[in-house]
Amino acid sequence: QQGGPAGSYDRERVQALLQAYEELRPLSDEEREALALDLRLGAARFAITRLFDFDLNPLPTEQRAYKDYRHYTARLDALDEQRPL
Repeated sequence: QQGGPAGSYDRERVQALLQAYEELRPLSDEEREALALDLRLGAARFAITRLFDFDLNPLPTEQRAYKDYRHYTARLDALDEQRPL
């Protein structure tokens, strides 16, 4: 996978992004909690979509593009281990 090891988040980048955003407008506790949930939902959505597209979609083999869904299930695990943001 491009962008680093499968399933990992670059904690320094996440913190830098949040810090830069909060210089313009601080996040409330509710927004910060919602962000963590949105990251989980996004990872689940991509895992399900990739699993469906490759394993359950009856396209001919030459038309399939394999994208490993396990990258996103690993992100779900990483989010469980790294909460809160």
